Amino acid sequence: MIDKFKDYMRELRLSQNSIDSYYSDVVLYEKYYKDSYGDDLNKLVFADIIMYKQYLLNKSTSPKTINRKLTSLRTYNEFLIQEKLQTEMVIKDRDFIRIQK
Repeated sequence: MIDKFKDYMRELRLSQNSIDSYYSDVVLYEKYYKDSYGDDLNKLVFADIIMYKQYLLNKSTSPKTINRKLTSLRTYNEFLIQEKLQTEMVIKDRDFIRIQK
């Protein structure tokens, strides 16, 4: 499935750097999910995303990096909807960390 996600990102005409980053972020989330729940990731669930965000905050991950990871997962969410493996978007704009400039 993850290889199909790479194809999906190419169709979106994302840069190779973005594809590599998004791919890596999703693979890391899948590992986190497997380690946390002992099960393979089949679809994204809002509560799990919020717990992952808190996990990253607890590890002192920068807000900018967390937002990138959420963007990666949101793109993966769109892909899952296109593949008819998921029916709704679980990551909304309000879930991102507001960064003061």
